Amino acid sequence: MPASESLSRVSKFDFFPVLGSGIYFLVSISLVLIAWMEPRDKWVTPQAPAAIAELKDDTTSTNRIPVLSVRGDSNFGHSVAALSIRWCLKVLESHWPISVGLLFFAYLTGNVLRALPVNRADAICAIWAEPGSNVFLRFVRRILVRFCRKNRPTRRPRLWPLIRNLRRSPFQQDLNKRNFPYPVMLNTQVSMLTGNGVPLGGFTTPEGRSLHTMYNFWKAVLAGAKTGNFEQVQEQEARVRLFANMYWAGFLSMFPLSMGVALSVIHIFDRSWLWPMLAAFTISLVLAFTIGSQVRRVRGQEVFSVFMAYVALRTGNGNH
Repeated sequence: MPASESLSRVSKFDFFPVLGSGIYFLVSISLVLIAWMEPRDKWVTPQAPAAIAELKDDTTSTNRIPVLSVRGDSNFGHSVAALSIRWCLKVLESHWPISVGLLFFAYLTGNVLRALPVNRADAICAIWAEPGSNVFLRFVRRILVRFCRKNRPTRRPRLWPLIRNLRRSPFQQDLNKRNFPYPVMLNTQVSMLTGNGVPLGGFTTPEGRSLHTMYNFWKAVLAGAKTGNFEQVQEQEARVRLFANMYWAGFLSMFPLSMGVALSVIHIFDRSWLWPMLAAFTISLVLAFTIGSQVRRVRGQEVFSVFMAYVALRTGNGNH
């Protein structure tokens, strides 16, 4: 496939990760901003402290801004937080240009997240997400071992392969030994290729800072060759951007949401905001953990694809 068609496909792959991460981050920030600026005097009065509000359209207004009318009810679904969110959704429904503007702003926010360095995300994930996932795998493995040994000993032969595979592969272990572009993994691949009779012509992986430069050179060579391997490499890079974008969206949104939880606890925000803030913070934490624990693996696969494509082109096996 020509390189121009490959790049057009990659641009499509980039659009949805950028927009999706931007929307998620913007929604998280908006939740805190709505709680900070919510006009609670519109539906809570001293005469009706447990009052709730019902959204109605102001038919007498020319701009049809939704207004609130107060009546007594103690339903949690009509709490201050729920009413604030419903009021904002009603505004977006009644004024579609605002929705389009926010969608465009979300796309810009996603591009800002995309501009954040992947190396930094990879390094941060190696500090907390990777060790955390290892602890989780060891915990699951221990539970399964106890299950096999005590509860169902007759099923041990069936479950043992599953338990044995619940650990980091040698490829993943090599990735975790050094940061991008993972020289330990590359040296292992060179040794395996040489051991299997692939003629590398004395090719060795560079050391130190020059390795990153040579990695970019490998990608430039593949782009200039315009082979089918270049399309695969670009798809791998787009996947890395997807994981990095979603990781940054989840990781960065935890900070304003944690502030929202704290302000709800000390009653600066209305108390009904505590559970929405806590739920959103939990979702961001799970998103950052699950995506972050895979960033290095996905990026390692990208480096592996670039290296293999370059070696194939160098040895004359990647010309098609």
